[in-house]
Amino acid sequence: MMKRTILTIEQQHAFLSGNWRARSFCHKWSTNGYGSSTILDAAGDKVCRVGGCGFDRFGTALGEWITATFPRELAALAKRECKKPYGPGEMSKRWKNSDSYYGLFLRDGKGAVDGGCGSDCMRKILARIGFEITIAGQTERARTGEQFFIVSPISKHTRRVYLSR
Repeated sequence: MMKRTILTIEQQHAFLSGNWRARSFCHKWSTNGYGSSTILDAAGDKVCRVGGCGFDRFGTALGEWITATFPRELAALAKRECKKPYGPGEMSKRWKNSDSYYGLFLRDGKGAVDGGCGSDCMRKILARIGFEITIAGQTERARTGEQFFIVSPISKHTRRVYLSR
């Protein structure tokens, strides 16, 4: 059975029409030092920056972008999907996680994601909200680079890949 997206097709188009900054973003990365990933919105303003190594930096930055761009939709998804207590003691009363969406949490009634588990997990969460991202172009130098992404309503193919179960 195919799962429904949080936003309808009409709502997806309306969201992008009313939020031009969310229609695209740029992921800038660097391997200097411990490395970093920064996401800039369509206006070139910084949405988030993640530094460090030993985890999926792009996935973490993508998760922070999802949290900043879709807070209401993320909360609705987390309330629907996160039922299992997460963490020890008092934390388990405030946090819940999802069996279906790795990296998705409900924390104190708000949706939260941990993209360190991988960018593919974040793409799956984004698909359930109703959107997908595609690479429009990229540049790469010795230790730095940029990837340009277009945000669009979820396609039939992506819907089959991420939402069927």
